[in-house]
Amino acid sequence: MSDKDKSIEELLAEFELQKEKKAQRELGELEPPKRREEMIDFSKPDENEENFDSADEEKSKDKKKLNFDFKKITASIKAFFKKAAKFILQKKVLLPIFAVILVIVLALTVPNAVKSYNYKQKTAYLKPYIEKYPYVTFPDGILEKYCDAYGADANTYAHIVIDDIKLDTMITKQQSETPKDGKAVSNFVVYLDDNSLEEAYKDAAAYNSSSKAVSFSDLYNEYTFQVVGAFYTNTKPEDDDGYVFPYNTCEKLEPNDALKLINGIKNRFRYKTVDFDIDRSDTLLTISCPADFRTDYRFVLVCKAVERVNTDIQAKENPEPHLTDSEYKEQGIKNPYQFAEKWYPN
Repeated sequence: MSDKDKSIEELLAEFELQKEKKAQRELGELEPPKRREEMIDFSKPDENEENFDSADEEKSKDKKKLNFDFKKITASIKAFFKKAAKFILQKKVLLPIFAVILVIVLALTVPNAVKSYNYKQKTAYLKPYIEKYPYVTFPDGILEKYCDAYGADANTYAHIVIDDIKLDTMITKQQSETPKDGKAVSNFVVYLDDNSLEEAYKDAAAYNSSSKAVSFSDLYNEYTFQVVGAFYTNTKPEDDDGYVFPYNTCEKLEPNDALKLINGIKNRFRYKTVDFDIDRSDTLLTISCPADFRTDYRFVLVCKAVERVNTDIQAKENPEPHLTDSEYKEQGIKNPYQFAEKWYPN
């Protein structure tokens, strides 16, 4: 049968057959099939796969274990707090705790708030004076009646009134003895240039006819003083064997020193008041004035703070006052205090 006589279907079949034979020649002969035992057994799990599954299983166990422990800890904590809360409520501990906290908070805040409020209330009166004297710093607690005087002169220290010599004046720091380093005062010391006070209180007779009263203010407090006694003192050491009695000590002293100061003053009094005395617990006012008695001597008037002046108190002369060495020599008398302690305040 010629190619012409072949149908199209037969030609295509031959072409496919030749194509298959050619492909077989190019691939070569196929290897014979392997035995069953040499082939992979897909029914048996792979070793790596087995290890992987085992690791996953261990991780899963650890995770379960971790989850279990965390839940257990959480439950324990919750149980503890429940028991603690139950205990606090049953024992009524909570209220005292809150009460203590409240007391602490109030103790820390209320005093400062009250202090601030009180300070503003107490210093409200200063506002017009601060405006009037803008360059002056007014001290806390200064009495309003002295604000103008202090504003005009910040050296103003006190105010004194003595009716016996018609004296009513402000005292500056230069006319007084002021305490050092802010120490407490037990003896206000004032220096006057007026010698008329000597005539009003030089002896017992003058004292008995006087008012016996002095009004004094340190700008913060008002005092009423009653005169107790007076004495003369030297200002030059050579008039008393190198010693000047420190009557003008103003700071509050230790008990032993305070006693020595009081005894030194009382021993020097030219007269003594009857049933009226001073001791180391008293607040004193000491007024030092020029004296006609002797050159370079001062007349010293000592007063005691009282609630009310007793005008009935009388005085009598001191028969043996403690004099200076020069006075004893002038009188031809041996100085009985020649070897006495020359006391100075510590």
